[in-house]
Amino acid sequence: MKFLFLLLFLLQIIPLRSEESLAFVLDVVGSHSIFREGISREIKPKMFFHKEDEIQTGPKGHVDIQIDETIVLRISAKSKFTLSNFEKANDHFFYSLHLSFGEAFIRVYKKILGNSECNFTTPTRVVAVRGTKFILRENSQSEKEASGVFVGEGEVEVEDLKFDEKLKFTIQSGSQLSLSRNNYEMEKINPKLISEMKFLDTLKVLKEKNIKLLLDQKKKNNELMKGNQEW
Repeated sequence: MKFLFLLLFLLQIIPLRSEESLAFVLDVVGSHSIFREGISREIKPKMFFHKEDEIQTGPKGHVDIQIDETIVLRISAKSKFTLSNFEKANDHFFYSLHLSFGEAFIRVYKKILGNSECNFTTPTRVVAVRGTKFILRENSQSEKEASGVFVGEGEVEVEDLKFDEKLKFTIQSGSQLSLSRNNYEMEKINPKLISEMKFLDTLKVLKEKNIKLLLDQKKKNNELMKGNQEW
């Protein structure tokens, strides 16, 4: 019993094996900015992101982002998006990404299992993902297109934050949950949105070997930038 107690105690104090999680730019088009610690810069291809980086796109801009080998997403025009958290430990993933307003096209390649988490939030909802392709939209009342979650593949779980009474929904592939005039509507997804998601299958996503090369380059850049502000 003493041995068992000692073993359990040691397991509790052994720290998680931390791995570096990478979020970086695949492509940029039009007008866009990154805000980091109150400083704004233009976004460039292969730029690395930090936790809490805020991305804003102009009327004709978009930014394509990859996070590890797990997620690719496009921040559409006239949107504001924050990379709240992205990290790995002991082969588990912890992603928390926030859309303040606008639209994001998202594909999660790896099935998120066990203790891993992949959450997308907006001011009005939390979307928990286990492996899927979907659109997340958060628009003001003045926008023509309804806010909501539009699922092309897989399924997502949505928790509403807009109303006092918590509402939870599971959205299956080929369905959409839209908010119109303070009412939720679950219905079959608009075929036009399915077509709009197809570009996610053609994005040039970096594989593990190329990501490792990119990570090595990042480490070299950090060495060169010692004492200077990293961007």
